[in-house]
Amino acid sequence: MVRRAELLAGYQEDVVPRLLEILAKSLEYGDGAQLQAIALALDYLRDRRAARPLAELARDDGDQGVQALAALGSLGEPVGEETARAILADPGRGPLVREVAAAVLAQAGR
Repeated sequence: MVRRAELLAGYQEDVVPRLLEILAKSLEYGDGAQLQAIALALDYLRDRRAARPLAELARDDGDQGVQALAALGSLGEPVGEETARAILADPGRGPLVREVAAAVLAQAGR
């Protein structure tokens, strides 16, 4: 997965719209490995256009949701903090995703 993400990120900002399109389509079909690689590539690229799609993906308790939340936190966008707060407020969320949400808020200084 890391190698895939590195290859995707190697295309720089030109690939971001395509990754966002794939991400949107993948949310419909739920391929976990693909979603994780895309979220990680977007994390490497740090493109603010990815904030909303990553917030949508962060709703998932699986690995791809955790990866999306971590990537979202690195963007420094308000939607990242909002998403992290919502996750922490939900007692039904898994411990790993709650840890990452706390780290996102700590990174933002909140």
